[in-house]
Amino acid sequence: MDFLHGLPRSQCGHDSIWVIVDRLTKVAHFIPNKRDDSVEALAKLYVEQIVRLHGVPRSIVSDRDGRFTSKDWRLVHQMLGTKLAFSAAFHPQTDGQTERTNRTMEDMLRMCALDFGKNWEEHLVMVEFAIIIAIKRNVEFAVGDWVYLKIKPFKGISRIRRLKKLSPRYLGPFEVVERVGEAAYRLALSSELSGLHDVFHISVLRKAVKDPAQVIDNDRAEKQLRNKVIGMVKVRWDNCGREELTWEHEQTMRAEFPELFS
Repeated sequence: MDFLHGLPRSQCGHDSIWVIVDRLTKVAHFIPNKRDDSVEALAKLYVEQIVRLHGVPRSIVSDRDGRFTSKDWRLVHQMLGTKLAFSAAFHPQTDGQTERTNRTMEDMLRMCALDFGKNWEEHLVMVEFAIIIAIKRNVEFAVGDWVYLKIKPFKGISRIRRLKKLSPRYLGPFEVVERVGEAAYRLALSSELSGLHDVFHISVLRKAVKDPAQVIDNDRAEKQLRNKVIGMVKVRWDNCGREELTWEHEQTMRAEFPELFS
């Protein structure tokens, strides 16, 4: 997450945009706000615009804005169970995904700035829509591809949750057997998922890629706690650059993606 400042004050009194990008789907939310909004105001916006729609994220990468590093902001996310990470000083590319989205959004707004004037806020929803369309064009699958299925509140979800002890966020991989319309695919589900309809929207699918050429140096580490040692693995997520590698618990990753450790 990052801020885009220096905009003309809108009719609603906003002069900044809070940019929040999902690392997995690349979907972005643009939230109008005031540059001097308090931590309390930002927390309220965050719950209304992000948590309400998507749930609580496991981790957040942001710049070192004083509000993001404040005790109150840390306390909010400690209560939510979200891990906070910050882009390194003089290296904002750590949050490169949001930085790239900011540049794209700035270009879009600049092209229409003369028409927007103080009404730029009314056009943010169309900028979001344009970026989603661009993402969808880049994220397509072919018959024979293998994908992971994101666990959602589908019918029969309680049955799915019993399949894995640690309740993973994704199941699979499953083979794509047919494209259905512009943004849905039919999957060859396993027999234990027979209670689910086999056609899924592209937004809940993630391509299963195992490229041996993409080697990550120093991909294992250990975290020393008071009474035990926890194994950690470095993860390179699909469509993310090397600057966006994350450390995850090895036990959790083995449970969710056992095929990656074979």
